[in-house]
Amino acid sequence: MRPDSIRNFDRLYLGAVALSMVSFVLTYSQVTAMLEAELAGSGAEDIGGTALIIGIGIGTLISLGLWYLVSRMRIEFIKWILILLLVYSLAGVPQSLEMGFGLSTALGLVGLAMQAGAIWFLGRPDAKAWFAEKRG
Repeated sequence: MRPDSIRNFDRLYLGAVALSMVSFVLTYSQVTAMLEAELAGSGAEDIGGTALIIGIGIGTLISLGLWYLVSRMRIEFIKWILILLLVYSLAGVPQSLEMGFGLSTALGLVGLAMQAGAIWFLGRPDAKAWFAEKRG
């Protein structure tokens, strides 16, 4: 039986992944236009949208893979990778805020808060006991 902390981790973490997809869809045209403007001089402006779609796809697959390793395979070490990725993402917040506070930034901050909450649940006593059960 999966403890409440792991179920809460699932909800928050998968919710953050879903939120990032929603953010991507809502801001796709704006981000594509910015990327194509940056690539305008290099002759690669035509690949901006494709690169974004491939990037979000790879990022989503990695996120879901990490979730699977923690939530289904009970590999506790992966939580440290999630913590490092969260810290890395938090380091980019000031730069995001400098670019302006819009829908994308707001959704990103909510997603980071959801990820932080999800990771917090992995440190709860019932989650630690659940991970320890697998080790035997």
